[in-house]
Amino acid sequence: SEIEELQRKLLSTHERYHDAIKSNTHAISTIREFRVNDRFELNRDDATYNLTIESEIPIDNVLLQCDVILDILDVEKNSAVMSFSDCDPKDNNAVLVTYRCQVNTTRLEMHVRTIEGHYGTLQLYITSKIQPRCSMLRRHIIKPLSLHQRSTISIDPNKRMNTMKITGSFSYAEIHSWIQFCLADVPERPPVDKENRLTYTNIFLQTQLECIYRQDEAIFRSENVSTISILKDVMSKKATEKKITLNITYELSNETIASTLSQMLPMIAHYKTLTDKYNLIEPLKELLMDGSSDDVLTPEHRHILNNADSIREQYKQTPVHLNRLCSMVADLFIDKHKFEGINVKAKIPALFDKLNTSFSQPQVFIDFFNSL
Repeated sequence: SEIEELQRKLLSTHERYHDAIKSNTHAISTIREFRVNDRFELNRDDATYNLTIESEIPIDNVLLQCDVILDILDVEKNSAVMSFSDCDPKDNNAVLVTYRCQVNTTRLEMHVRTIEGHYGTLQLYITSKIQPRCSMLRRHIIKPLSLHQRSTISIDPNKRMNTMKITGSFSYAEIHSWIQFCLADVPERPPVDKENRLTYTNIFLQTQLECIYRQDEAIFRSENVSTISILKDVMSKKATEKKITLNITYELSNETIASTLSQMLPMIAHYKTLTDKYNLIEPLKELLMDGSSDDVLTPEHRHILNNADSIREQYKQTPVHLNRLCSMVADLFIDKHKFEGINVKAKIPALFDKLNTSFSQPQVFIDFFNSL
């Protein structure tokens, strides 16, 4: 048929091309760039970034490299084989992941979980299956406040907040560029007005951030002390690069510590309870396999067995979520005391011990948190 004849001609052309390359060491192959569409978007549902790649030609492999720590989550519908490589910090690598694609793969999806305060560049090396091999590079910036999303909801004037005021000899454009470095969805250029106000929400904890800035002055307000701490560190670094001296003052509220922890602790309690249920599934099954009637089970244990599949499904990301939340509690603890001039890193083990025993008693843990 005509199609088979075209396939034979194509195969013959490929063979002649490969023979020519092998026989002539000075031969140079050229190929046009292939089109790649990629998106890196924050997902409000689970506070991860959806990273999608679409290519006009089949993809052979994708190398993901990042210079800061982040979690790469596998996506079940991907047919690609994911493998992690060891990283040497000397090479400026914190994450190296390779995706080896199946035949005719033109679309790939990944989920990326960032850690606020850790910022850098995520790079994708996308290699095609066509000969000669060609690789396209795509870059995405990980912002210091990567889990904050622009919001139109004004902050309640009666809400207790932590406030940081920065003054110094910086221009309106300079402070705008520093804020743009920290947060997504900041306009490329500062508005024509002499003052600007931006409001953001941390989509994981639902805490708010307000930025009010003008020439020589910026005010940041948030109920999360860690958010203020990250901004302080980045602003100080940016000012140092420009040889600008900053005067930074704070007004911190202990009430905000309780409100932030009250967001975290119920989530920790949920995931720890889910972990306990998951760990009971197999022992309960073994108990019934011994010939015991399910009459020996409590209603709660019977409910666990009846919903075993659902619990297993929910548990898949639980260890990662728990680790993330516990790290946030530790950061909050360190940042709160850092503003008070106290180094409490040595007390983190005691903090986690208390968290394990009193996660279901928020006020007990909050009192302990503030007493150290």
